[in-house]
Amino acid sequence: MSDRWAATCRVLPTRSAISAATRALLAAGWTLFAACLILCLSPPAAPAANIPEPEIAQVKLINAAIESQWKDYGLSPSPIEDDLKWCRRVYLDLLGRIPTFDELTEFGRERDNRKREKLVDTLLHDSRYTEEFANHWGTIWSNILIGRSGGRDRRSLISREGMAKYLRDCFAQNKPYQKMVYELVTASGTTKPGTEGFNGATNYLIDKVNAEQGTLATSATSRIFLGMQVQCTQCHNHPFNQWKQQKFWEFNAFFRQTRALRRFVPDTGDIDFAELVDEDFVGSAGRPSEAEIYFEERNGMSRV
Repeated sequence: MSDRWAATCRVLPTRSAISAATRALLAAGWTLFAACLILCLSPPAAPAANIPEPEIAQVKLINAAIESQWKDYGLSPSPIEDDLKWCRRVYLDLLGRIPTFDELTEFGRERDNRKREKLVDTLLHDSRYTEEFANHWGTIWSNILIGRSGGRDRRSLISREGMAKYLRDCFAQNKPYQKMVYELVTASGTTKPGTEGFNGATNYLIDKVNAEQGTLATSATSRIFLGMQVQCTQCHNHPFNQWKQQKFWEFNAFFRQTRALRRFVPDTGDIDFAELVDEDFVGSAGRPSEAEIYFEERNGMSRV
């Protein structure tokens, strides 16, 4: 009994530890109270009428499209949020976190009627936020391109680290979207950082080109970059848009020219990394000059 009591006492915090914890808790409480007090005493947010219209042509175009939908469906937009709520949301959207106490206070005290535009420009272009922005959007796009579980299994061809590195670099360099897409769908090289020929962009296609004659790569690329679900046109014409079965297999021919190769760890036989290589597609008859693809229509007829 005494031994058990002694063991229990050994895990109980000392008075000094309790005091330190109490002081830390009180300090945190006072910080929160001070933040709330400052926000409550801050000057009221500028009314919506004082928020200027955007000058950027692309923003005007998007706003006009949204307003057109409101009109078509008889919708009334919600009132524009006050500055502090808006500030919280823009930090969450662009950096994946809420603003710090100092960041929120500074924004609340700013009286420039274009301060919202200025804050967005700061979060997008100021070097203080480059790493946060790149990490946040790198994570979002990794999940889009390879899924939340991609690269987490030791047998996977995907290097999640390699995909994340490529995307972080893209966002840190402010690489144009069309260039990023081009690199993703034309990539060749190895998937894993530190390997010869490393190209992180290969991780997008590496697990898609070999499977099911490249149809996974075809449907994923259309869905992610064209915003269209076309996998059903693998078997028949699409019932709701202009995509035809013929068009699916024409698109698929591009991805049939790429092959994923496994590279193994010699001692264990586990996959060390994978390599995406260009490969001539010779078609069903083995004639590179023809490179035909046959597909079956719903009536059982084969077409090329």
